[in-house]
Amino acid sequence: MKTPILLTALALLTFSFPTVQAQGPLANPGPPGPTQKSLQQIWDKIGSLEAQVGQLRAQNQALNAALASSDSINLAWNLRAVDTSSGKYSSLAFGADGFPAIAYSGGDPYSRPQSIKFARFNGTSWTISVVESIDEGIFGECGTGVSLSFDPSGNPAVCYRKTTTVFDGAIGRTTQELRFAHHNGSAWTLTTLITGSATVLTGGPESLKFGPDGEPAITYLSGDGSRINYIKRTGGAWNISVVDAVSDSSPYMRSASLVFSPEGVPSIAYSGAEGVKFASLNGPAWSVSSVDPHGFGPSLAYGPDQLPSVAYIKNRAPGSDMSGLALARRFSGNLSWETTLIDSSPRVDGSPESQASLAFGTDGQPIVTYNVAVNLGTAKLNAATFDGINWKLSVIARKSDGTSTISLAVGPDGQPLCTWYERSTNQLYLGWKGSFWSVR
Repeated sequence: MKTPILLTALALLTFSFPTVQAQGPLANPGPPGPTQKSLQQIWDKIGSLEAQVGQLRAQNQALNAALASSDSINLAWNLRAVDTSSGKYSSLAFGADGFPAIAYSGGDPYSRPQSIKFARFNGTSWTISVVESIDEGIFGECGTGVSLSFDPSGNPAVCYRKTTTVFDGAIGRTTQELRFAHHNGSAWTLTTLITGSATVLTGGPESLKFGPDGEPAITYLSGDGSRINYIKRTGGAWNISVVDAVSDSSPYMRSASLVFSPEGVPSIAYSGAEGVKFASLNGPAWSVSSVDPHGFGPSLAYGPDQLPSVAYIKNRAPGSDMSGLALARRFSGNLSWETTLIDSSPRVDGSPESQASLAFGTDGQPIVTYNVAVNLGTAKLNAATFDGINWKLSVIARKSDGTSTISLAVGPDGQPLCTWYERSTNQLYLGWKGSFWSVR
C-alpha cells in the first residue's frame, strides 16, 4: 500500500487597481507617495504571480502523476463536449505547449458544408477552426481517416481522405484524394498526395507521424483494400512503398497504426484477412510478422523498454462473432509476440469498424481504450489500465453505439485523455482524468 497523498488547497494572490478620477488643476503632484506603486512595481508583481501560477501547475501535474500510480486512489473520468455539431474520425495529440488538440471531420455526407476541423485548447478554452471544406453543391465527405501529429517546431499537421462526387445528369463520378494539411504558423497549406477513383483509396484510418528527420510519413490503404502503403516526404518529394499485399481484401483491414521506434525506424501495426500484423522497415525492405491471425483494429506504441506493444480486438475463435480485448508485447531478445487477453467479455465490440487505442503512462504502464456493446443501440467506452500486476477495467462513458473512432493520449500530468464521436447527438466528446484546468 502506498502512502496516501494529502492535497493542500493553494490560493493565488490577487490585487486590484484603484479607480482614479481627474479633479482640480492638472498640476504635477510630484513623486509617488509611499503607498503608491509605480508601473514597474506592478509589472514585477504580475511577473511574480505568473511564476507562482507556473509553480502551482507543475505541483498539480506532479500530484496527478502520483495519484495515477497510487494503488488506493482512482481518479474519475470527466466528460465534456468539445464540438456540439460534429466530431467523426477524431484524432487527439498534445502540442509542445502541453495542451491537447483534436482534428476531426465536420458534418456528415448529407450536410453542407463538409469540412476538416481543428480544435485546440489554449489553457483556458477551446478554439475551433476549419482546415478545409467542400464547396456547396458538391456531394461528398471531407475527413474520413483523420490523423493528427505535430512537427518538431510544434506546428500541427493533418492527413485525411477527401471524397467528392460530381453528377452529370444521373451519372455520378466519384474521386478520392489523400490530403496532407500542414500549418506553417499562420495558415494551413493543403497538398494532394494521391488522387484516384473510389477504388484507389479505401479503408482507414490513415496514420500520420513525423520521423526523426522532421519529415512527415503516412500509412494508408490502397487498391481494393488489400495493400498497405507507406508514403514519406524526403527532400520535398513524396515517395511511396508497398508494405504488404495480401491475397484478398477484408472488411477488417480498416486500421493501420504508424509509430517511429526509439531508434527512428518506421513501424506499422495493421489488420487484414490474415489478422493483425507488424511491419518495420529493415533497410530498403519491409520486415513483416504475424501478431495474431484472429485479431483486428490494432494500435501500436513503444513502451519504456523501447519494445513494441500492440493492442487490438481479438476474435476468440475462427469465424466467431465473440471478441475480446488483447495486448501483444515483445520482450527483450524475443522476436515472437506474447499475448494477454485483457477483457474476455463476449460483448467487446467485434464489428469491422471497432478498434483499440493504446498509450503508455508516465509510470511506464499501458493504457487501452475500447468499445463494449451492451445491447442494440447502447454501448460503453471502456478503459483498461495496468498497475504492474493486474488489469483494471473502468467505464469512461455510455454511448449510442460502438463504431466511432477512439483516440487516446497521455497528458503531461500523466493522466489519459480520450476522444470519441457520439452518433446520436452528432457531438465530439473528450474524456480525461487529472487536472481540470488542463482541458476544461
